[in-house]
This record gives sequence, structure tokens and C-alpha cells, in this order.
Amino acid sequence: MASVAVALKERGFKVTGSDENVYPPMSTFLQEKGISSKEGYDAENLPADADVVVIGKRIDARQSGSGSRAEQKLLYLSCRKC
Repeated sequence: MASVAVALKERGFKVTGSDENVYPPMSTFLQEKGISSKEGYDAENLPADADVVVIGKRIDARQSGSGSRAEQKLLYLSCRKC
């Protein structure tokens, strides 16, 4: 997902992330590319101005954090079967 995040950032999108156990070298890679990351999947980690939420294969759309995307009526993309 980090490579996708960087590709989107390089195309001018504002990108943030939320994950568990982000550590070097990935945390360093994201920081160097100007992408902030928060720990865990809490709803508070979703920016209030988000237009799209991308959910990776390790999190279920019903889990904490991603569940609020329906309440916010956000477009979301899931990669659970990738």
C-alpha cells in the first residue's frame, strides 16, 4: 500500500495513512515521501476532509475506523481479495 500511497502523492493527491506496527524501513520511506501515518485503525485517524478511503487486505470494512466511512458517505476501495 505504501507504493500506491507514494504514487498518488506524486500525482498531487493529499495522502495519509493508518496502520499497525509501521516500522523502518517502511515508516522511514513514507516519512521521506512526506506521508504521515497514524497507529491503529481508529475512526479518529480518518481526516475529516477525506474523499476516498483505501482499505487494505488486513482490515475488514466493518472494523473500527473503516466503519465510519459509511457514516461519512466516503468512497472506499478495498483490496481484501488482492
